[in-house]
Amino acid sequence: MPTKTNITMGGAHPCRNPRCTRMARTSISHSCDNCRQKVRVHGDWNQTIVRKTELRPWLMRARKAVERGNASLIRSSLAQIAGFLRDHSQRVMDGYRRGTPMPRWSLQAHSEVLKITEASDPLEPALVVAGMHLLRRDFPRRFASDSGFHGQMVRQVRSLHGIAMGRTVTLATGKDRGWFRPLPVRTTAEIARLLNEAYSRFAVHVLASVENTEGKLRKVTEDLDRAFTGDVQPAEGAA
Repeated sequence: MPTKTNITMGGAHPCRNPRCTRMARTSISHSCDNCRQKVRVHGDWNQTIVRKTELRPWLMRARKAVERGNASLIRSSLAQIAGFLRDHSQRVMDGYRRGTPMPRWSLQAHSEVLKITEASDPLEPALVVAGMHLLRRDFPRRFASDSGFHGQMVRQVRSLHGIAMGRTVTLATGKDRGWFRPLPVRTTAEIARLLNEAYSRFAVHVLASVENTEGKLRKVTEDLDRAFTGDVQPAEGAA
């Protein structure tokens, strides 16, 4: 009985992406080279990039929700959460240096989390996570799948202070060219899990605050509509 899988390059079967007509990379691959790269960069082969300008309105909503609450207490709590997240990732890294075995993708995920927590303000990654959840609430079809949402969330968090960016000097012009550094799929999924676990409570409170504000505005709008259309119920006891 053979103990190794015979792998053939290309032409084995079509890519499993229904929108793709290319052949899979190898006989054991699920997708072609193009779709594989899309999954690494975007999180899903049918996902498109969420730009910073697209996310900005929802970041502003999340920031205003913080300002409506006890901003100083929220900031101190997020600083503690960032500290706990950083300490956890540092313990994992130290354990690996002492000889504890672990998958490479897990080690890479904790290394990226250390960069995020050390380079950015504690409020910034929390706002990005909450803003992404607000965007998904309002436009669920914007994301092809859960993995697409997680891929874009991790991309936005890693884009803070250029953590995810690499730079190359173009010899012809002598100018720097920035490019996004994608991560393996399992690394991205692990980072998304850590971020969701750390900031899920904050995101829940932000969504509740935004929905409460939207409900008040909706009630005021309905009252104005009734007032101008004459559909106002008289008070009890009035003539």
